[in-house]
Formats: sequence, C-alpha cells, structure tokens
Amino acid sequence: MDRGILVRTATPRDSEDFGSLVLLSGPSLFPMVLGVNAKSIIESLFGHPRTLFSLEHAHFIEVDGRNAGMILSYDWRAQKQEQLKTGFLLLTHMKARLLAQLPLLLRANSVLSRVGTNEYYVSNVAVYPEYRGLGFGTTLLQKVEDEASRLGADRIVLDVEVDNRDAIRLYGKVGYGIVRKPRELVGSSETLSFFRMSKAIPGVPTEASAG
Repeated sequence: MDRGILVRTATPRDSEDFGSLVLLSGPSLFPMVLGVNAKSIIESLFGHPRTLFSLEHAHFIEVDGRNAGMILSYDWRAQKQEQLKTGFLLLTHMKARLLAQLPLLLRANSVLSRVGTNEYYVSNVAVYPEYRGLGFGTTLLQKVEDEASRLGADRIVLDVEVDNRDAIRLYGKVGYGIVRKPRELVGSSETLSFFRMSKAIPGVPTEASAG
C-alpha cells in the first residue's frame, strides 16, 4: 500500500468519524430506525464494549493521518453474544421515542443483520466522498475477508439497499453475489428494500465442493 495510507483497528478517538461514516453508509436507514439523534446514538454505542457497534468491530483507513473510510463487521459468535446488549442500549438511548420506534426496530432486525453459523457479517462500509474511486472500499473489504478467515468463518454476508447501485457493483467486482430476493423495511414515510449478498471465503470448501 502507498506511503501515507494505513488500515488500522478503531480507537476511542474515532467516535465522530464512526458516526458520520455509519450514517453515510445508510443515510435513510438510520434516521428512519433511530430517529433524529441517530448519529449521537451510534457514537455512544461505539464506546460501549461488546456491542455490535463497538470500536472492537471497526477498522479505519487513514490517508496522511486523516480518516478516509471505515468498515464495521463481526462474526456469528459476536452477533449471538452481543445482540441483546446492543438492543438494550439502543432502547435506552432512544428514551421518549422508544414506543413509536420499537416496531420498526424489531422489523429492521428481522430484515437485516441475520448471521448464520460460520458466517461473517459486514454491517457497514463507507468512504468519504473525496476519497472515493481510489480503491479504499476494496481495501477495507479485503481486510475483513482476512479477519473472517482468521476467525474460522466460511462465508461473508452483507445487506445492501437495492437502489445503491455503486455499492452493488463494488461488491460484485470483489466476488459477492445476490443470494436472496429483496426484503422491505417499511417506515412511516418511505420503504427501503435490501438485497442479501454473499461471498465464500477463498480456500474454504463450500457445501457443494466438500467431500
């Protein structure tokens, strides 16, 4: 990688960029589900260990000391162990909006973020607009592919909005394919549809090729 470019694990000082980049990865989704305080809620969860938005699951790409992009990801074991705490903290931070938003939160959980045994989930990936077109998204995806392999996963999965053609093209170029018909998340003012995409980790036998 070129001098001045670094891929690294997240630290507490990345909180503001984390919130901004997560919102950039889902500009309609997060305000719909979490409300007007979505960014501050996401930043708060970033600082809580053992949640699905915590810094231990995030990697950043830096250019000359400035964060250019981020990827948030975790394996099936973390999803199982941390989902309840994540949900509890989300509800705590939403306070007065809880009753109004709870049905949508539950629906979002059923549409997104489902992780099967031996799967590794890419939750969010985003690069600031001024750094796009430089291959940083591909670099971040390769980083988590290495991590998924290290943790013993045999497949990486992610959810992407049907209308996000640029992201779908990027994922397709690095080996992801659509494996499920679109699933809808219906909000009060708009409906979002998501593809599930998947990629077998290179070198790991699939069910079709094993034995």
